[in-house]
Amino acid sequence: MLSADPDAMRSSDERDWCRLILEREPREPQRSDERIAVDVGWRRVFGDRRIAADEALRASLSRQGADAAGIRFSRVCGWCGGDHGAVRVPGWPGAASVSYAAGWAIVATTADLEGGVAGGFGIDAAPADVDAAAAGRIRDALHDDRADTTTWTRVEAALKADGRGLRVDPATVRLSSRGGCVFAEVPAPPAGSGAAPRRYAVHPLPGPAGVVVSVAVAVPEASARRATG
Repeated sequence: MLSADPDAMRSSDERDWCRLILEREPREPQRSDERIAVDVGWRRVFGDRRIAADEALRASLSRQGADAAGIRFSRVCGWCGGDHGAVRVPGWPGAASVSYAAGWAIVATTADLEGGVAGGFGIDAAPADVDAAAAGRIRDALHDDRADTTTWTRVEAALKADGRGLRVDPATVRLSSRGGCVFAEVPAPPAGSGAAPRRYAVHPLPGPAGVVVSVAVAVPEASARRATG
Protein backbone atom coordinates (compact mmCIF):
# COMPACT_ATOMS: atom_id res chain seq x y z
CA MET A 1 0.00 0.00 0.00
CA LEU A 2 3.02 2.28 0.31
CA SER A 3 6.02 2.75 -1.93
CA ALA A 4 9.06 4.99 -1.69
CA ASP A 5 11.33 6.22 -4.44
CA PRO A 6 14.86 5.35 -3.23
CA ASP A 7 16.32 7.99 -5.54
CA ALA A 8 14.27 10.63 -3.74
CA MET A 9 16.07 10.07 -0.44
CA ARG A 10 18.48 12.75 0.75
CA SER A 11 20.31 12.51 4.04
CA SER A 12 22.54 14.63 6.24
CA ASP A 13 23.04 15.01 9.95
CA GLU A 14 20.11 17.39 10.37
CA ARG A 15 18.04 17.32 7.17
CA ASP A 16 16.28 14.37 5.63
CA TRP A 17 13.35 13.81 3.32
CA CYS A 18 11.55 11.19 1.29
CA ARG A 19 8.79 11.15 -1.30
CA LEU A 20 6.21 8.34 -1.19
CA ILE A 21 3.08 7.17 -2.97
CA LEU A 22 0.21 6.13 -0.71
CA GLU A 23 -2.91 4.15 -1.54
CA ARG A 24 -6.01 5.67 0.04
CA GLU A 25 -7.98 2.43 -0.34
CA PRO A 26 -6.83 -1.09 -1.36
CA ARG A 27 -8.58 -2.18 -4.53
CA GLU A 28 -8.08 -4.37 -7.59
CA PRO A 29 -7.16 -3.11 -10.06
CA GLN A 30 -5.48 -0.15 -8.39
CA ARG A 31 -6.82 3.20 -9.52
CA SER A 32 -4.54 6.19 -9.93
CA ASP A 33 -7.17 8.51 -8.45
CA GLU A 34 -6.87 6.66 -5.13
CA ARG A 35 -3.13 7.39 -4.85
CA ILE A 36 -1.53 10.44 -3.34
CA ALA A 37 2.09 11.58 -3.40
CA VAL A 38 3.40 12.59 0.03
CA ASP A 39 6.60 14.48 0.72
CA VAL A 40 8.04 13.88 4.20
CA GLY A 41 10.80 15.91 5.84
CA TRP A 42 12.33 16.35 9.25
CA ARG A 43 14.66 18.79 10.99
CA ARG A 44 16.44 18.71 14.30
CA VAL A 45 14.99 21.27 16.71
CA PHE A 46 17.42 23.82 18.12
CA GLY A 47 15.46 26.38 20.12
CA ASP A 48 12.01 27.26 18.75
CA ARG A 49 10.54 24.09 17.31
CA ARG A 50 8.26 26.03 14.98
CA ILE A 51 11.27 27.53 13.23
CA ALA A 52 12.49 24.01 12.47
CA ALA A 53 9.03 22.95 11.31
CA ASP A 54 8.64 26.01 9.07
CA GLU A 55 12.05 25.36 7.48
CA ALA A 56 11.06 21.76 6.80
CA LEU A 57 7.69 22.83 5.40
CA ARG A 58 9.25 25.36 3.02
CA ALA A 59 11.73 22.76 1.80
CA SER A 60 8.93 20.25 1.28
CA LEU A 61 6.78 22.72 -0.65
CA SER A 62 9.74 23.80 -2.76
CA ARG A 63 10.39 20.19 -3.77
CA GLN A 64 6.84 20.17 -5.15
CA GLY A 65 7.39 23.28 -7.21
CA ALA A 66 5.86 25.88 -4.89
CA ASP A 67 7.41 29.29 -4.38
CA ALA A 68 7.70 28.79 -0.65
CA ALA A 69 10.21 31.50 0.28
CA GLY A 70 7.59 34.10 1.22
CA ILE A 71 4.97 31.81 2.73
CA ARG A 72 3.90 32.58 6.30
CA PHE A 73 2.22 29.60 7.87
CA SER A 74 -0.93 29.92 9.97
CA ARG A 75 -1.78 27.90 13.07
CA VAL A 76 -4.97 29.59 14.23
CA CYS A 77 -7.15 27.22 16.24
CA GLY A 78 -10.64 27.04 14.78
CA TRP A 79 -12.10 26.44 18.25
CA CYS A 80 -10.49 29.09 20.46
CA GLY A 81 -8.54 31.35 18.10
CA GLY A 82 -5.18 30.51 19.72
CA ASP A 83 -1.99 29.92 17.74
CA HIS A 84 -1.80 26.20 18.46
CA GLY A 85 -4.05 24.91 15.66
CA ALA A 86 -3.30 22.69 12.68
CA VAL A 87 -0.83 24.24 10.25
CA ARG A 88 -2.27 25.94 7.18
CA VAL A 89 -0.42 27.02 4.06
CA PRO A 90 -2.12 30.14 2.65
CA GLY A 91 -2.18 30.22 -1.13
CA TRP A 92 -1.14 26.59 -1.60
CA PRO A 93 -3.89 24.17 -2.76
CA GLY A 94 -2.71 21.16 -0.81
CA ALA A 95 -2.59 19.69 2.69
CA ALA A 96 0.15 19.76 5.32
CA SER A 97 0.68 18.41 8.80
CA VAL A 98 3.36 18.75 11.48
CA SER A 99 4.38 16.68 14.49
CA TYR A 100 7.18 16.87 17.07
CA ALA A 101 8.99 14.04 18.83
CA ALA A 102 12.33 13.40 20.51
CA GLY A 103 13.83 16.74 19.49
CA TRP A 104 12.67 16.60 15.88
CA ALA A 105 10.12 18.48 13.82
CA ILE A 106 8.53 16.15 11.25
CA VAL A 107 6.36 17.46 8.41
CA ALA A 108 4.39 15.97 5.55
CA THR A 109 2.77 17.71 2.60
CA THR A 110 0.73 16.59 -0.39
CA ALA A 111 -0.61 18.45 -3.40
CA ASP A 112 -3.14 15.68 -4.06
CA LEU A 113 -5.60 16.66 -1.31
CA GLU A 114 -7.36 19.95 -0.69
CA GLY A 115 -6.00 22.09 2.12
CA GLY A 116 -7.78 23.90 4.88
CA VAL A 117 -7.97 22.70 8.45
CA ALA A 118 -6.71 19.11 8.49
CA GLY A 119 -7.88 18.49 4.91
CA GLY A 120 -8.36 14.81 5.79
CA PHE A 121 -4.60 14.50 6.24
CA GLY A 122 -2.56 14.27 9.44
CA ILE A 123 0.69 12.91 10.82
CA ASP A 124 1.86 12.04 14.30
CA ALA A 125 5.24 11.03 15.67
CA ALA A 126 6.52 9.52 18.92
CA PRO A 127 9.74 7.97 20.23
CA ALA A 128 10.00 4.32 19.26
CA ASP A 129 11.14 3.36 22.77
CA VAL A 130 9.48 4.76 25.87
CA ASP A 131 9.78 3.91 29.53
CA ALA A 132 7.29 1.79 31.41
CA ALA A 133 5.42 4.81 32.79
CA ALA A 134 4.91 6.32 29.32
CA ALA A 135 3.87 2.94 27.92
CA GLY A 136 1.33 2.65 30.72
CA ARG A 137 -0.12 6.07 29.94
CA ILE A 138 -0.57 5.08 26.29
CA ARG A 139 -2.37 1.87 27.24
CA ASP A 140 -4.56 3.65 29.75
CA ALA A 141 -5.48 6.38 27.26
CA LEU A 142 -6.40 3.85 24.57
CA HIS A 143 -7.92 1.27 26.96
CA ASP A 144 -5.69 -1.30 25.24
CA ASP A 145 -3.16 -3.42 27.13
CA ARG A 146 -1.29 -4.18 23.88
CA ALA A 147 -0.99 -0.60 22.63
CA ASP A 148 2.44 0.85 21.92
CA THR A 149 3.81 4.02 20.36
CA THR A 150 2.93 2.79 16.87
CA THR A 151 -0.68 2.34 17.99
CA TRP A 152 -0.68 5.80 19.52
CA THR A 153 0.68 7.53 16.41
CA ARG A 154 -1.92 5.79 14.24
CA VAL A 155 -4.74 7.00 16.47
CA GLU A 156 -3.32 10.52 16.83
CA ALA A 157 -2.70 10.86 13.08
CA ALA A 158 -6.33 9.94 12.42
CA LEU A 159 -7.58 12.45 15.00
CA LYS A 160 -5.43 15.18 13.45
CA ALA A 161 -6.72 14.30 9.97
CA ASP A 162 -10.24 14.45 11.40
CA GLY A 163 -9.56 17.97 12.63
CA ARG A 164 -10.95 17.53 16.13
CA GLY A 165 -7.80 16.15 17.70
CA LEU A 166 -8.03 15.16 21.34
CA ARG A 167 -11.51 16.63 21.61
CA VAL A 168 -12.33 13.07 20.58
CA ASP A 169 -11.50 10.42 23.18
CA PRO A 170 -8.58 8.41 21.67
CA ALA A 171 -10.03 5.24 23.18
CA THR A 172 -13.05 5.53 20.85
CA VAL A 173 -10.90 5.28 17.69
CA ARG A 174 -11.04 1.78 16.23
CA LEU A 175 -8.11 0.33 14.28
CA SER A 176 -8.52 -2.54 11.82
CA SER A 177 -6.69 -3.97 8.82
CA ARG A 178 -7.78 -5.04 5.36
CA GLY A 179 -5.89 -5.72 2.16
CA GLY A 180 -2.56 -4.99 3.82
CA CYS A 181 -3.69 -1.55 4.97
CA VAL A 182 -4.52 -0.30 8.47
CA PHE A 183 -7.68 1.76 8.90
CA ALA A 184 -8.80 4.04 11.71
CA GLU A 185 -12.46 4.75 12.38
CA VAL A 186 -13.19 7.98 14.25
CA PRO A 187 -16.68 8.49 15.73
CA ALA A 188 -18.89 11.00 13.95
CA PRO A 189 -19.43 14.35 15.69
CA PRO A 190 -22.26 14.38 18.26
CA ALA A 191 -24.39 16.47 15.89
CA GLY A 192 -24.13 13.62 13.43
CA SER A 193 -25.46 10.99 15.80
CA GLY A 194 -26.23 7.84 13.87
CA ALA A 195 -23.84 8.77 11.06
CA ALA A 196 -21.11 6.34 10.03
CA PRO A 197 -17.68 6.85 11.60
CA ARG A 198 -15.13 8.80 9.63
CA ARG A 199 -12.59 6.44 8.11
CA TYR A 200 -8.88 6.96 7.46
CA ALA A 201 -6.17 4.84 5.86
CA VAL A 202 -3.10 4.86 8.10
CA HIS A 203 0.46 4.27 6.88
CA PRO A 204 3.92 4.29 8.46
CA LEU A 205 6.28 6.99 7.26
CA PRO A 206 10.06 7.24 7.28
CA GLY A 207 11.55 9.60 9.84
CA PRO A 208 14.51 10.20 12.13
CA ALA A 209 16.16 7.19 13.72
CA GLY A 210 14.31 6.10 16.84
CA VAL A 211 11.09 7.91 15.95
CA VAL A 212 7.82 6.27 14.83
CA VAL A 213 5.81 8.33 12.32
CA SER A 214 2.29 7.61 10.99
CA VAL A 215 0.15 9.42 8.42
CA ALA A 216 -3.63 9.21 8.12
CA VAL A 217 -5.49 9.99 4.90
CA ALA A 218 -9.27 10.24 4.62
CA VAL A 219 -10.84 7.38 2.70
CA PRO A 220 -13.18 8.65 -0.04
CA GLU A 221 -16.74 8.73 1.25
CA ALA A 222 -18.11 6.19 -1.24
CA SER A 223 -15.35 3.73 -0.33
CA ALA A 224 -16.06 4.21 3.37
CA ARG A 225 -19.74 3.46 2.82
CA ARG A 226 -18.92 0.26 0.93
CA ALA A 227 -16.59 -0.89 3.70
CA THR A 228 -19.04 -0.20 6.52
CA GLY A 229 -22.12 -1.46 4.69
